Amino acid sequence: MTNNISIPTSCSSAIVFGHADADGHLAAEQTRHYLVERGLAVTTLVSPKTRNYRFWEHLHEFDLHEYDLIVFVDIAFRFRNPSESLSRLLQVSDREDKKQFIAIDHHPFTQPECPRDNVLLFEVDDPYDCCLGIPNPDLMEVAALCDGSPTRIVSTPTLRKRALGVKRAAAHVRGTAGEILLKLIEERQWDFFEALGDEDCAMHRSVRGFRCLSSEASPLLEHAMGHSS
Repeated sequence: MTNNISIPTSCSSAIVFGHADADGHLAAEQTRHYLVERGLAVTTLVSPKTRNYRFWEHLHEFDLHEYDLIVFVDIAFRFRNPSESLSRLLQVSDREDKKQFIAIDHHPFTQPECPRDNVLLFEVDDPYDCCLGIPNPDLMEVAALCDGSPTRIVSTPTLRKRALGVKRAAAHVRGTAGEILLKLIEERQWDFFEALGDEDCAMHRSVRGFRCLSSEASPLLEHAMGHSS
């Protein structure tokens, strides 16, 4: 279980990379909060660069020098060639062998043939558990419904509406997705997400999780972007 993961006492700073979909934003905030509660200074990154397995191909491009702990939540290895993604991770972790790397996903990981002390790969069965720490139901129940994979979480009208709202915000890749959405989640702006879930479908046309340019204007998304500062 990911709530039993031991964070080395030598770690004082961390970066959390989250998958750039709805549940990835929620899992990243859950993990950020867990680490902050343990006294770490935490940076969270959810962006188009964390959208899919190609993230692992570009991991070496990120500047990690100021972080002791690097955490990946909900970012799967490449399904057709997971060994390739693992290799990219190990290239970085072997170079940065004084840093701790932790990856958590609800899809299978390929484990290294030669285990590394500084690399931990955790597979969970339920997206509800795809985070560090004991899942906060406020966040991870919504995350579980956003993902759509099998989950033990019982759906309710309120949870479905919140999940739809978060998904709509995450689909606005060049707008609310990323920092704005993370802040809204951190502040538990559930009224906003429920209202966003109630907006007309014509305002939120999407393909493969991306908001379509043909969508009508969403007053709530525009409000969120205008008040992001």
